[in-house]
Amino acid sequence: MEALIIDAGKDTPQIILDVENEKFLIKGKSYPENALTFFGPILDWLNEYVKNPLPKTNFDINVTYVNSISNKMVLDVFKTLSKIEAPNELVVRWHHKEDNEDIQELGEEFGDLIQIPMEFVIIE
Repeated sequence: MEALIIDAGKDTPQIILDVENEKFLIKGKSYPENALTFFGPILDWLNEYVKNPLPKTNFDINVTYVNSISNKMVLDVFKTLSKIEAPNELVVRWHHKEDNEDIQELGEEFGDLIQIPMEFVIIE
């Protein structure tokens, strides 16, 4: 499967969806003018990926700001990832600065909503 790599923009996060290198990442601020246009190709890629995932998928989320429409899109990302079934394994690693309680709580809310394994990684 061909990798999907999108460089960070002023209002969009960096995206790396790369099966060959086993790297799955959303990083940065997310408040795109048109979230559906930005996240559409990401969701399309993930919908294909979950049909034949790696035995273990480590998905890293390292966002510093997410607006309300991006929240919905990230939730859609998680809903798609939740289709990965045993014996395949999914672990979402939610990165946040220790003093950024809003982002930490957002990750906890997502974990509760979708019921997927999440690890919380504190960034120094």
